[in-house]
Amino acid sequence: MVLMTLGIVALVGILAVVLLRPREKLPHANRRKQPRSTRAAHTALTSDGKAQTARGPYAAVSVKPCPNSCAIAFETANVRYLRSAAPSLPLEGCKSPDCQCSFKHHQDRRSNRVEDRRIGIGLQTELYGTMGEKNRREKPRGRRQGDRH
Repeated sequence: MVLMTLGIVALVGILAVVLLRPREKLPHANRRKQPRSTRAAHTALTSDGKAQTARGPYAAVSVKPCPNSCAIAFETANVRYLRSAAPSLPLEGCKSPDCQCSFKHHQDRRSNRVEDRRIGIGLQTELYGTMGEKNRREKPRGRRQGDRH
């Protein structure tokens, strides 16, 4: 009975330490939001004349070929480029004198949520290794043999 009481007290103590300890804030949570006027945004007109904007550092664009486009435009139509790394239009090698190709804008698919699942918070993380378990992620694996050139 005494051992059970001591076990419960120890468990409550561990939970109190884990739950009441100060947590470090995520580095990206401390960043101030930039005013809209200074945020990077790439705006272009779509084929129907409406303005379309792709925001965020990972917003993508793809080439939207016009009906009389060259083969290069049709070959690259499904390739997404980061907004900052997109090729200029007309595409290099385009032979159409009246090229009307444009960019199709794709929003950043990453969420703006602050949660990061890699953060080790909680009793399971605190107690990991007490029974001799080894963290297999301690040393980097490096490249696979098939990836080496």
